[in-house]
Amino acid sequence: QLNFECNMEEDDGDKCPFERMADEMTDISSDGGVLKKVLRPGTGTVLPEGAHVRVHYNGYFEYSEEPFDSSRLRNKQFVFRLGYGEVLPGWEFGIPTMRKGELA
Repeated sequence: QLNFECNMEEDDGDKCPFERMADEMTDISSDGGVLKKVLRPGTGTVLPEGAHVRVHYNGYFEYSEEPFDSSRLRNKQFVFRLGYGEVLPGWEFGIPTMRKGELA
């Protein structure tokens, strides 16, 4: 959905769709490596290292409108422990900034 909305925007010069999406996100790594856009705020405290978390996700290749992987399409949340190297480094960095129920 985000890719489609981005492509429908007015002319943004030479920016690709993902660059236009990035303009609406917060840089949580301070180097542009991990960006975040909160779609629905969560509640409670941020997650500590070692916490068991359950997440839904959609994974997209650049310029693709269809996900290459999706826990939502399987209707099964992905479960892992933070800080144990079980997931992508960006997830290890970004998910601890989230709160319960947050959609980002």
